[in-house]
Amino acid sequence: LQQEVDPLSDDDSSGFADRLKDMAILSLTLLTVMDSEVETFFATKQVLQSLDELFPRDQIDEHAANFRMLAAALIPEVHEILEHLDFDIQDSLSSWLRRLMGLSLSRGPLLRLWDYYVSNLDLLAMHPFVCLGE
Repeated sequence: LQQEVDPLSDDDSSGFADRLKDMAILSLTLLTVMDSEVETFFATKQVLQSLDELFPRDQIDEHAANFRMLAAALIPEVHEILEHLDFDIQDSLSSWLRRLMGLSLSRGPLLRLWDYYVSNLDLLAMHPFVCLGE
């Protein structure tokens, strides 16, 4: 197990802890629909690798800026409220992007969303727009 987790981790211990949280949240949901823990582990690993390619941790500031721009253009009233409340979008966006909204949606809608993503991992590129809808 350690051999499989090491390539997924960041160099620092806090990055590793965040990676474990991401993995746990994704795995808990996948366990409900997969036949074995081994399948769940490798599915989680594949999803995390795909997320790393699409939303690298070191580019979260760029994703947050893009999210703010899209929110301002598409849903200006919500953007104004968030700005007024000094809402830190970066923390929420990181969770939404890295954990595929695993903490934000109830099980049924979450499984439907993930089924859409897992059917074609290229569809993960649409995830920021799904987050806007949340």
